[in-house]
Amino acid sequence: MKDLLKSYSKRLTNLSGKNRSLLLLKLYSHQYIDLREFDFLNMEPSFNILQKLIEGKSHVLSPEFDSRDDDVNIVSRKLKKLIRTEKFLFEEQGTKDLHIGWPFIRGKFSDGTQVRCALLYIPVEIILSKNQYVIKQRKDIGISLNKSFLLAYGHFNEVKIPDEVLDFNIDEFDTDITVFRTSLYQFLKEASLEINFNRDNFMDQLSRFEEFKKDDFEKNEKNGELKLFPEAVLGIFPQSGSNLVPDYEKLMEMDSFDDLDDFFQNRSLSEEEVKQHSEYYYLGQLSEEKTFTPFETDAYQENAIKAIKQGYSIVVQGPPGTGKSQLICNLISDFIARGKNVLVISQKRAALDVVYKRLSEKNIQEFTGLVHDFKNDRKVLYEKIAKQIRLIPEYQGANNSLGLVQLERRFLQTSRKIDQLKEVLDEFKKAIFDTSEFGISIKELYLKSNPNEKTLNFRMEFQHFKMDDLPDFLIKLRSYCAYGTKFNKPEYPLFERHSFSGYGILELKKLEEILDEIPGFQEKITTKTHELFGQSIDVEDAEMIFEKKNKITEMITILKDSKIFEYFRHMLSYPDQLTDNLWLGNTERVLMECYKGHGPEMSLPSDKLGKFQEVLGRVFEARKRLFKLLKWKLFSEDKFLLKRVLISNQLTNDKKGLQILVEKIDNRLNLEHNISKLKETGWLKDLPTSYEKINFQNWFHEQKLAVKARVIFSSLRQHQDLFLNSDLKYDDLKNKFETLFQLIHEIPERRIIWEMYFSKTQVSNLLKNKSLAERIKTTLQSDFDSLCEFDSLKGHLKDHEKAVLENLINSFDNLGTVNSEKLFLNSLYIAWINHIESKYPILRSVSSMKFKTLEAELQNAVSEKLGISNEILLLKLKEQTYEDIEYNRLNNRVTYRELGHQVNKKKRIWPLRKLLQEHSNEVFNLLPCWMASPESVSAIFPMQNLFDLVIFDEAS
Repeated sequence: MKDLLKSYSKRLTNLSGKNRSLLLLKLYSHQYIDLREFDFLNMEPSFNILQKLIEGKSHVLSPEFDSRDDDVNIVSRKLKKLIRTEKFLFEEQGTKDLHIGWPFIRGKFSDGTQVRCALLYIPVEIILSKNQYVIKQRKDIGISLNKSFLLAYGHFNEVKIPDEVLDFNIDEFDTDITVFRTSLYQFLKEASLEINFNRDNFMDQLSRFEEFKKDDFEKNEKNGELKLFPEAVLGIFPQSGSNLVPDYEKLMEMDSFDDLDDFFQNRSLSEEEVKQHSEYYYLGQLSEEKTFTPFETDAYQENAIKAIKQGYSIVVQGPPGTGKSQLICNLISDFIARGKNVLVISQKRAALDVVYKRLSEKNIQEFTGLVHDFKNDRKVLYEKIAKQIRLIPEYQGANNSLGLVQLERRFLQTSRKIDQLKEVLDEFKKAIFDTSEFGISIKELYLKSNPNEKTLNFRMEFQHFKMDDLPDFLIKLRSYCAYGTKFNKPEYPLFERHSFSGYGILELKKLEEILDEIPGFQEKITTKTHELFGQSIDVEDAEMIFEKKNKITEMITILKDSKIFEYFRHMLSYPDQLTDNLWLGNTERVLMECYKGHGPEMSLPSDKLGKFQEVLGRVFEARKRLFKLLKWKLFSEDKFLLKRVLISNQLTNDKKGLQILVEKIDNRLNLEHNISKLKETGWLKDLPTSYEKINFQNWFHEQKLAVKARVIFSSLRQHQDLFLNSDLKYDDLKNKFETLFQLIHEIPERRIIWEMYFSKTQVSNLLKNKSLAERIKTTLQSDFDSLCEFDSLKGHLKDHEKAVLENLINSFDNLGTVNSEKLFLNSLYIAWINHIESKYPILRSVSSMKFKTLEAELQNAVSEKLGISNEILLLKLKEQTYEDIEYNRLNNRVTYRELGHQVNKKKRIWPLRKLLQEHSNEVFNLLPCWMASPESVSAIFPMQNLFDLVIFDEAS
């Protein structure tokens, strides 16, 4: 790091032979004039010019023009060039560098470096008065030592030049020319500067400036020998560059950091942080009440201000007119309003003047120190400091008014209102610029979409599509639509096909073989069945019968019982819907319920049941009273019938026996009722004549098997007639089924092979329509490769992609690839817009009065704050001038007393650097903002942390 600083130090101070403040071997007409050329042009020796300048007097150099004296005209032209050059440099850099260099040092440093330069620089200005060029010493700056020479002396001779020597004030010398030269001699001696101050320099005359060639100069001079010559040159001698050297030396001594890149990186955002932070990242980081910006700002400028306030270093770039100077002015205003010190650095005078002029528009110039030339501008700065000190009582009085208290309250209220409105609008900004949902902001979605055009419903699929995925999907969409508009139509012969993905020539051959095989197989089956049964059965019907083989086999097994076969034959003469197995099962269950408990009464004939039920009624009525019971026993004719029935059922003639008999009679009646229902059906035959339970159980079992066989046989639907004849026999039925099964047994195997290459629907259509096979063949010959590619594409589609593409194809006919792509994108954008708007409802407020109202309120609040900010800024600046003032016990102000004395002195005036070293706090309270060139900064400010914000303008 030290080597780098040394390298920069050498470049900036230019201690090489190219620095004319160190090596001036000849004079350039546009920049230098030998003072001897003015000898007796005005009837006086040229030495008198030097003498009067040191005495503080003016002197006439020469007339502007003299037709009688060509020497005057030559010198006049040189003066015009010199004055023009000085004016240009002043306008460009703000420095006044016109000096008389005297006396001149000639020789070499100890390392052999050549030197020929002035020891002293007398600052002068030339004016044209009454057709005469008048020269005078500038009053605002004194005679100075050639600092470049002193630094070079220390560098090349390897000696330390003390600061007291570098900053020595020549103004302390007496103005008498003889005493002045004696004091100069004494200074060189005390400063241990080995320079031969010979007696020629004490003579009151100047030597002509001798010009040398570099080689001749090298030969004539010896290493380590330096000599003074009474030569004087009027010209441009810049004094700024050398002021940077001490600062670099101090940096090298401090050795506070090892690497320059690390130094700046520690004060800047990393690349990852830059990517994470948006261009408006800092806008919401600070409240408005802590920001004082009296100049208008845009969002970029405001973001930059808030980033800087949080301690980040930034670089602002932009062409002229983009607001860089306005940003600088707002930064200055904000920092100095908060009691901070600001330094603005620019090499160009114009850049500083632009900023200063803008500050003057807001009356901030009184609190700003502008330094173009640290020597020439000292007087103006001291006058400004003195004026600020005088105005302190006025500032105190102005800041104590009630109106200012109200102004501060208005500022806080307006700032907080802006923060509240910004919080609401920030939500809108976040929503409209958020790219996390789809990959682009909803703002772009609004611009890309058209809600008035047709759209499809992508509410389920849209979330699977992000912006980064679209290019790949659009490629699939174009291919899919190009094929799909043809292949995905129901009328296309291979519409309901198996996927052809991965198919090749072998599969094509197999497809063609199957297309030839299916119609031939169909013809074979129909022919054979017609021969066997006198009626044709196609493959699908035969296959349907074959699928029921197990059931039919079960039916044949059931019908092997001749009784069941007879029941089955009997049922065939009745419609299918009458032979209801469910009804038969329910009837069986109800009938069997009659045999539960004590079962039915069996001794009475069916026609006697009603009469006997009446007898039981009379018996129970008689048993209610003793007299009636005796009468019934003695005289009733029913007692013999009752007794016989009780005996037949093995019951006793008591209450219990009678109750059981009642139950048995009820069961018998129910039984009779159900038997009557069975007799009424007609399709049931051979009901049992005996009421024994086992007889009914056997009968129901046989009838249900017959019904089951009938149901199986009925499942053959229209093909039942194949197996029926007028004299149906079991063996004939069995043989017919076995013959048919033998004929069609290979259909399932063929079907498996066919459905490996064709869908079930296609196979069915091919069996029904012989011409379809030829159409499919023709289609395969023309479209096989395209179908393979299309099906391969479909096979690699994700579910959501497939759903979207099918939606596109099915919704619009003859849409075309371009229109399909446009429709898809518009539908997708609209779907995402609906989703994002549901997540951020504030987006919908844009079209309502609410958003316009918020926007208007914010604009009004910002405008109001802008107007108040300047007043608040001036209030705070004035407050800082007296905030820390101290008084002695006599109530006399102590603060600023010594500073006021120094800036009001007429003699022995301190340089700016010393004033700032001794009274920096007080100076910065009065002038918190400073503006200067890099050289002036090094010249007037010590190497301390004096500023809270440093702004470099124009990459200075």
